[in-house]
Amino acid sequence: MKHRELICKLVTSSGLSINEVASKIGSSPKSIYKWMNGSSLPNCKHLLALLDMAYECEKSTFFQK
Repeated sequence: MKHRELICKLVTSSGLSINEVASKIGSSPKSIYKWMNGSSLPNCKHLLALLDMAYECEKSTFFQK
């Protein structure tokens, strides 16, 4: 899986808009679009924030079932 595919999956699986994701991880929507189309990469801080966000979304979905 390429990095852009992983980022797209993390962002779309969150169920949040690009603006909400950007706000939640401390980035800009423009940066997220760049990561999603593969023209740039997130730094470690933003990548970890995306992974944390995805984990929290999974956990909340899990406990709702």
